[in-house]
Amino acid sequence: MNLFQFSTKYTDSETDLVYYGYRYYSPALGRWLSRDPIEEQGGLNLYAFVNNDPVNKVDIGGLASVPKMRQHLRWNFLGGITEPEVDQTEWFNMSYPMWIENAKSVFSDRTKYRIENTNICGKKNVLEDPFQLDVIPFYSGEGGMFNKRPYPGQTETLFGDNPQSSFSADVVLGSFRFKLDSTISVEYSISKSMLYSAAPCCWAYHWSADLVVVDHLGTDPGDLAYGIGGKYIAPPRKNDTIRARWKIEGEGVCCEKN
Repeated sequence: MNLFQFSTKYTDSETDLVYYGYRYYSPALGRWLSRDPIEEQGGLNLYAFVNNDPVNKVDIGGLASVPKMRQHLRWNFLGGITEPEVDQTEWFNMSYPMWIENAKSVFSDRTKYRIENTNICGKKNVLEDPFQLDVIPFYSGEGGMFNKRPYPGQTETLFGDNPQSSFSADVVLGSFRFKLDSTISVEYSISKSMLYSAAPCCWAYHWSADLVVVDHLGTDPGDLAYGIGGKYIAPPRKNDTIRARWKIEGEGVCCEKN
């Protein structure tokens, strides 16, 4: 008997209860058997399973419901998303927490360095940064679904996050990138510690920007979708869609360069 059934979770054959790691789910009752660990912060119904919306949401461990990724992706190679932005931030928070933390750190460090070590301190309120971080599926490439060849480079497992399945890498999500959306906004104010100093003019600064995940949609030669007919029913089509968004910000002190 297969013990891993609904939602790939362990199912007790005697009680029919499904074990999610933190709580037991009863398919017969359609709810959890124990209260939500975070009480009403997760909703008024402490026993509701995925907010009573199992068609569109999943719960990985019995703690939080998130949108089903594939529900939003709608098989990109067959037309997929046409909107310029869809909100899948919750899904990325659950699936790539380590990559998100790294991306926030990288862009924050780059912005801090530019403000403090180049000749823009106190002068420029709007910055641009075309830099981007590409994340590659661990299993991808031509025939990836069958060969499961590791793809070299900055893979999704680089910081400890779990990889996509080879099927998902080829026809559902695949590669994606982190970048800043639009510009970096910088505000300056005179640093109190430097008001009576003979040193060069120094400023306290605060910056903010939007970090986004961008997915470059469409089929490529080598994708499974391309090989099974994508090149005929959906020729290589490329359009960028923003899938997730976070506000990042920082502050510090910079001094004008002579």
